[in-house]
Amino acid sequence: MRLDNSYDAIIVGAGPAGSATAKTIAETDAKVLLIEKELEIGVPDRCGEFLPSLEEMKLLAPEATFLEKVFDPPEYCIV
Repeated sequence: MRLDNSYDAIIVGAGPAGSATAKTIAETDAKVLLIEKELEIGVPDRCGEFLPSLEEMKLLAPEATFLEKVFDPPEYCIV
């Protein structure tokens, strides 16, 4: 199989984050290549990471000084 080598974005890993990122970028009509090492996407089952609310994080990690930055990412970030 010969692949075109011109893409706007290449996403490695078709887990929850990679798949969502590839879909979001593709919806802008960008040309996206999604690479997955497994033969079938979703096998074995994967679980996306969970980030609680800022208030919960402050209770869990009261000494953390970076939490506001995590919950207020720059506009160019896909969340």
